[in-house]
Amino acid sequence: MHRFGGKCEIDQEETEFMKEGTVIKHPSTDWGKGIVLENAINNTIKVRFERVGLKTLSLEYVKPIILENESLVTEDELERIKGKERIYFDEKFIDIFNDIKSKYPKHLIFIHNGCYFDILFEDAEECSKLFNHKIYELSEGVPRTGVPIKTKKIWQDLQQLQRPYIIVSQLESGERPHRKISEIYP
Repeated sequence: MHRFGGKCEIDQEETEFMKEGTVIKHPSTDWGKGIVLENAINNTIKVRFERVGLKTLSLEYVKPIILENESLVTEDELERIKGKERIYFDEKFIDIFNDIKSKYPKHLIFIHNGCYFDILFEDAEECSKLFNHKIYELSEGVPRTGVPIKTKKIWQDLQQLQRPYIIVSQLESGERPHRKISEIYP
């Protein structure tokens, strides 16, 4: 690899090894292990590194080191990693809920909204029964309940019950907040 803008010589056969689920590391920067999230396209790969998160690497300039002693991640692990990279920008709670629920039908979904986590549909009904919370209705007639974001006990209770859940955190507040999955248990 050539630092400072030089191109790498990488052949087609090497790019085929940079497929989805491959465990790699950056050749010159300690970003920790990385998981290739998509097969190489136009000599570019998307990688989720342990220490720095999502990076797009040009294989023309960086030749990642494949960690051959590491097995490929499973399809479920890969979907979990990809799901955590998705950012919901200015989307309705119902759409966020439905998108996540389609991928994680057994998980309760908590969506950060200001100083509360909103819980919708059947998840609201279940949380109402588990934690004695009142059910409200969204304008679309959707059942909803909530818990304060500062609560810690609910996560402990759900873990003790071995009840899978997902926390969707609010990254920016204001008129058009961004949200992202911050935790998937288990």
